[in-house]
Amino acid sequence: MGLAACGGIGDGVGPAAIEIRLNSATEDAEVFACLAASPQLVVTFTDGQLGDFVRRATWSSSDESVVIVSDGTLAAPNGFYLTGVVLPVSEGTATIRADYVGLSAEIDVTVSPTRLEVSPVERRVIGGSQLTMRATAILEGRDAVRALDLTSDGIWSTADAAGGEQAATSINSVTGVLLAERGIAGTDTVNYRVDFCNREASAPITVLDQQLLDLTVGLADDPDTPITSLLLPEDVSVPLAVTGHYDGGHTQSFTSAVTIVSDNAAVALAGLRGAGVVSTIIGAEPGDSATLSISYDPDSTVEGDELGTDPIVVTVADAPLVPESLVISPADALILPATGLSYTVSGLFSGPDGDFARDMTRDVLWSSSNLLTASVSNVNGSRGFAIGSGTVLGKLTVAATRLNDDGPDTAPVANLTVGAEVDEDGERFNVIGLNALTISAEDNTLVRGERLRLKAIGELDNGLITTAQDLSLSVVWSSSDETVARVANGASLKGEVVVVTDEVDREVTLRADYFITDVQEQPVFAEFVLTANPGEMNDAAR
Repeated sequence: MGLAACGGIGDGVGPAAIEIRLNSATEDAEVFACLAASPQLVVTFTDGQLGDFVRRATWSSSDESVVIVSDGTLAAPNGFYLTGVVLPVSEGTATIRADYVGLSAEIDVTVSPTRLEVSPVERRVIGGSQLTMRATAILEGRDAVRALDLTSDGIWSTADAAGGEQAATSINSVTGVLLAERGIAGTDTVNYRVDFCNREASAPITVLDQQLLDLTVGLADDPDTPITSLLLPEDVSVPLAVTGHYDGGHTQSFTSAVTIVSDNAAVALAGLRGAGVVSTIIGAEPGDSATLSISYDPDSTVEGDELGTDPIVVTVADAPLVPESLVISPADALILPATGLSYTVSGLFSGPDGDFARDMTRDVLWSSSNLLTASVSNVNGSRGFAIGSGTVLGKLTVAATRLNDDGPDTAPVANLTVGAEVDEDGERFNVIGLNALTISAEDNTLVRGERLRLKAIGELDNGLITTAQDLSLSVVWSSSDETVARVANGASLKGEVVVVTDEVDREVTLRADYFITDVQEQPVFAEFVLTANPGEMNDAAR
C-alpha cells in the first residue's frame, strides 16, 4: 500500500487513528537480534487519507534490554539511525509504543536469535593486495532459517592476533574492504561488531611477505597445464585461469587482476563474456588468428614492474556448428520456490579441423517464457542461472538462442517447474516438496590451510517424479564446533569449510538446514562428519 508523507492537518482534517506496522505485522512482529528494522506509523485521517508519520512520533520501548527504538540520535556505522528505527538488542519480548498528536499505538515485538559470522576465514593474502570481508547474519526465525548479508551494518576493525602494536592489515570500517600492508608479515584478527546489540564476530587473516615471481596461464578446468595456443570455432568462449607464483611457495589466482589485450579484435577478445574468458568473434573466418598479451601491473605508480605470461595465439577453427546438436541441460527440472538452478548448453562443431564438443553456456542468449515465475541470467559470471519466484509458481520453458546465424531455426528449450503446476483457475497441483537433504564433498578429511566446498543436494518429489536439486546456496550451514571448523554462509563462499585448529584427529559435524514454512511446514536437514587434521595426513606432510 502506498502511504502519503503527510495529511491535511490545518484544513479541518486531522488524525483519527494510528497503527504501527513492523515487518508486515500489526500485532506480534518478529525481528532479529542485531538486525535493525524500519516500522511504519500509519496515520488515518478524518477524511480517510493515510500517511506514514514514523519520523514525527515519539517512540518508547517497554524493555530496552530487548529492543531500543531510535530517537534519531543513536550512532550508526555511517551516521545516525533515523527516528523510529527498531534496534533489537537481545532475544526476548517487548512492547514498543508510538505517540503522535495525542494518539498512541503499541505493538508486541519478539526478538528471535541471530548468529553473526565473518568470512573468509583462515585466508592467506599477499602484502599489497585487497580482500573483501563479508559479515553474515544467520536468522533463526519462527517460520524460516535464512542467511542475510550485514556487511555494512556494523563496524570493522583489525588488530594483530598476538597483541602486537603493528597490524599487518587495515580495513575500511564500513565496507569491510581489507588492505594487506606491504612489507609486514603476520596474522591479524578481523573483527566485525554491531554496537547496539553488543555482539561481534571475527576471523583470522594471515599476510605473507612474499615476492611475485611469475604468472602462468592455463584453461580454467586445467589451470596447472600452461597453454600458448587455442583452436576455437567461430563465436565460442573458453575461460582461462591465470596463476601467480611467489618466492615463498604461495600461489594465487590473478585471473581477475590481469589485463588481456588482443592484437586483432575482429578475431578474438577477452572479457566480453566474463573475466578471463576468451571469445572468438562473430564473422571471424577459419584460419584467422589473434595474439593475446597477458600482463599484471602490481603498482601503477612504478615504471617497469609489470609481469606477463607467454602470449597466447587464438586461431579460428574450420569447424561450423552442427545446429541440431545444441542441447540444454537439464531438459526437465523441478525447483523449490525462491531457489535457483544452473543451466548449461552444449554444441558440436565439425569440419576439416576436426570435431569440437563445446560448452556454449556463455555463447547464447538465455530467456524465460514467463518472467513472473522465473528469470534466467545473461550477466557475466552467472549466465544460464535461473531464479524462481517465491510466490508466482508454475511451469515454463527456458530457451537458449544462438545470436550467430549458425544456430538452429528453433532455439532449444527446457522445461522448468517452480514450486508447483498451476491450472487455468490458479489452483496449484503437483506441488513440489523437499523429502531429504544429502551433503556431499570431495573428501571427509581436511587439514588446516586448505579449503573444502560442501554441496547440499535436495531430493524433490511432486507426486509424479523424484528428482534432485542443488540447494547449496539455499540452505544455512553450521558447524557443531567452530573452534575446530567453520562453514561459510557468505554469498560467494557459501558451503566453504576451513579448519581453525592445529589439533590432530578432531571430528566435527557440519550441518545444512532448509526451513521455510511458506514452502513446506517441516524443516529438513543433513549432517556430514569431517575429520580435521587427520594424523596420517599430518605425518605425510611432515
